[in-house]
Amino acid sequence: MSLYRVSFFKRLANSIGHEIEACQRIIEIRAANRGNALKAACRRFAAHAGIKSWMQHADTAKVECLDDEKKTRSDPSSYPTVPDVSKKKTRRKRPYESP
Repeated sequence: MSLYRVSFFKRLANSIGHEIEACQRIIEIRAANRGNALKAACRRFAAHAGIKSWMQHADTAKVECLDDEKKTRSDPSSYPTVPDVSKKKTRRKRPYESP
């Protein structure tokens, strides 16, 4: 079983009419796959809020697998590379400089 983070969002209009997604709740849950994680998180969201359906308080849900993230962090080969700054940089000549 893997660990998943399910985030629930509600689309709202801000003061100038632009649509934004406001996070309503984040639930971390262990499940066999993404689908099961989403179903279980939806049930938990509704039960915690005391509503029949999670869609009364949110419009969308996003599922992320946290186990993949942990594997990536523990593997040094997946770390971002740092550019080599040891090379001497040559200064560009300005157009008004003589050689």
